[in-house]
Amino acid sequence: MEKPAEDFPLYADPIPGPDEHVHCLNCGHRFAPKANFCAHCGQGNKPRRLQVGLLLSDFLEGYMNWEGKLWKTFPLLFYRPWQLTIAFLYGRRKRYIHPARLYLFTSLFYFFTVSLLVPTDVIDTAFQRADALGIQMGGGADDGEAEGVAASSTRQRYFYLRQRAIDPDVSLEAFQESLSETMSWDSSYSPIVSVEGLRRFFANSSTYVGNVLRNLPLMMFVLLPIFGLLLVLMLWRRPFFYADHIIHAFHIHAFAYLFYGLAFIYNYLGWVGSDYAAWFSFFWVSMLGFGSLKKVYRLGFWSTTWRFILLGTLYGSVLLLALGLVFWLTFRYQ
Repeated sequence: MEKPAEDFPLYADPIPGPDEHVHCLNCGHRFAPKANFCAHCGQGNKPRRLQVGLLLSDFLEGYMNWEGKLWKTFPLLFYRPWQLTIAFLYGRRKRYIHPARLYLFTSLFYFFTVSLLVPTDVIDTAFQRADALGIQMGGGADDGEAEGVAASSTRQRYFYLRQRAIDPDVSLEAFQESLSETMSWDSSYSPIVSVEGLRRFFANSSTYVGNVLRNLPLMMFVLLPIFGLLLVLMLWRRPFFYADHIIHAFHIHAFAYLFYGLAFIYNYLGWVGSDYAAWFSFFWVSMLGFGSLKKVYRLGFWSTTWRFILLGTLYGSVLLLALGLVFWLTFRYQ
């Protein structure tokens, strides 16, 4: 049980130097003779009241330790990520950034980049592009105001429905009629896509995009154990624990987040070849994923190939289902 605050008086008698400490100031564990660190919690054997020099020394020590791991980890993450997994599984766990922290860092980088660079009017832009390509949403027209809209462009239909959704004088029944006239929407769709949900969507499409982006990190984190389970099923004869597959999953997702995030930034900046940035990142992530599967589990080329294809197909299907579920839940409960 943690001691109450009053058991740690701030203004107590000065504590002796490190060599005279008997118990750890953090956990109370007894120090070994002349120990510099606690064997139980890892805290250094230092005075309770730190002077400025020692305080700066602790900060720089922690910073340099993190920076050193950073420069050792990221070069491997770019072109040989399987070495990070192998090193961790073989017990070299202090040399590189911990897999869970690396996953957290790269996922924050990726999703922050996406949320920052994806415009809130992305749905409006998509309808305008569909209009430019001549894509029609289909649907017959009745008499009245909606008849001209039903025969008009995709963009005009979308903005017409948005105007109807925002207007407080338009009842839910009237909005449903507008849906039927412009999108061939049928009331039988209600169990899956309700009229209320469609009205909220058209009225607050930018909010919908933001809510989806906020839900994606949680979705990907939930999918990690599923990815590990797929690895277990395909490599059940190999001498690996489920936790080993999770470590591998952390590293695979980490370099995927890193490359896709950088590709997103490169495409946004519009530099030379930016139109191919997404394809290049997909190709490179696939190659690294293939190599990682081969090296970590010591598989042959063809054994790796069929497992890689099967893993990509299964996980891709799970990913699409999860995305659909996120879109639907966000649509229904935004």
